Amino acid sequence: MGFLGAAIVIAGVGLVVYLVKQSSKGRSQQRPRSNSRRRTIDYTSANVPLNLGIRPHIKLEALERRLNKAFAPSFQEKLKMRHLQAQSAMSDAEYEWKLLELKRYFVMCSIMRNVPMFSSAVDEIWHDMLMFTREYQHFCDELIGTTIHHAPHSNVQPMPGDRAWFDWVYSQLFEPTPFSGHIWNAFFRNPLPKPLLEQFHRESKEQLINQLFNRDAASKYPEIKETIEQLIDSTKEHVHRAYDHSSNHTDNHYDDNREYNRSSSGATDTMMLMAGSMLLYSMMDDGAFEQRMQMQAEEEEQRNDGGTSGAACGYAGSSCSSDSDSSDGGGDSGGSSCSSSSCGSGCGGGGD
Repeated sequence: MGFLGAAIVIAGVGLVVYLVKQSSKGRSQQRPRSNSRRRTIDYTSANVPLNLGIRPHIKLEALERRLNKAFAPSFQEKLKMRHLQAQSAMSDAEYEWKLLELKRYFVMCSIMRNVPMFSSAVDEIWHDMLMFTREYQHFCDELIGTTIHHAPHSNVQPMPGDRAWFDWVYSQLFEPTPFSGHIWNAFFRNPLPKPLLEQFHRESKEQLINQLFNRDAASKYPEIKETIEQLIDSTKEHVHRAYDHSSNHTDNHYDDNREYNRSSSGATDTMMLMAGSMLLYSMMDDGAFEQRMQMQAEEEEQRNDGGTSGAACGYAGSSCSSDSDSSDGGGDSGGSSCSSSSCGSGCGGGGD
């Protein structure tokens, strides 16, 4: 082999070595990103609340009693058996936490006019519940006197405004659990729509009930009417405060806004504080909503020494917390058809 042939061989070997190294480097760079989305969720690390975790100032005891009575133990047992047979990797603890969120969803349907579904895992339990047609109809009749309809699946689509409204109402009704943000996907990723904020700023209570809430249930059940009025009064108060603050702080300085949230929101936990921040930052047109909310979440996580309060909102330790994560040994068995927290399926409940 001449000098030229030897040079070609050496060059070829060098090229192969280089390509192998680049390929290995590419895989090593991608691997942490993949692993960062796979987390072990230990559903046995906390106990499911005996009640629905409704906030103490929300007086829905009568609704909760009807739900517990309507959801008979025999029905619950059949539903659990059916679901766990289909979801062989799901533990009893994981099922109970997701069933809790379905019950919370039914509470929201009792109160709101329209409630899109933002969790595929919760929706799967609802699907199985529908298979028991007589029991499900009895459940709905006992709960609010009418069927909570489940529309057929359509293509998953972005619903950021609906998701922000869902997050606001959820935060006002329920105390967060360590798994809320995982099961529902991350909360507070989307701004509340400006037209919705304008509604609460200008329209009457009666107008808001007709447009946004379950007026039929409100007319039948005093506790639902009282809760709807509480939600309207509280939201109006937050909106009016935020409008006043925004008009007096035209520079939208983050530190000023943060102190306003902490002192004026009346928050009792991280979820309510984040909800107040979402409402305030939704009014600002500086394109920094996501950045501001992420900064707020990181500060709250540090303030709570990395506890579970941030995880409850779906922010802690990750830029995305979704029910599409799965892992071995106590991991999440649900699968999400949309990785964004603002996406909803064609199914959803609520009342006119």
